[in-house]
Amino acid sequence: MKYKILNIVIFFLAVVSSAHASSPRLYFSPAAASVEVGGRVMVSLLLDPAGDDVNALEAKILYQPDILAVETIGDGSSPVQLWVKRPQAESGQISFSGIGGNYSTRGGKG
Repeated sequence: MKYKILNIVIFFLAVVSSAHASSPRLYFSPAAASVEVGGRVMVSLLLDPAGDDVNALEAKILYQPDILAVETIGDGSSPVQLWVKRPQAESGQISFSGIGGNYSTRGGKG
């Protein structure tokens, strides 16, 4: 009886962890950077679709405006085909939403 329960628990954990592991995610590159006061750093926001089709995205990125200043936001190389709301920085928040694009194909990052 203990053996069957253990198999059920292992199967359940495998299903739950695999479902969580394959979720699309947005991430920064580089993930961290050391910059002197007044220095500049370029950070890219990337999408890992994790094998899923992604046809729309929306995000709000919060930052501390007394520590970080956003100079420019480039969206020219974005896979988004139609911006519902173009990326803009305002009051410690960068927000955007868009639909369609090359990121809806499986296996790519963009």
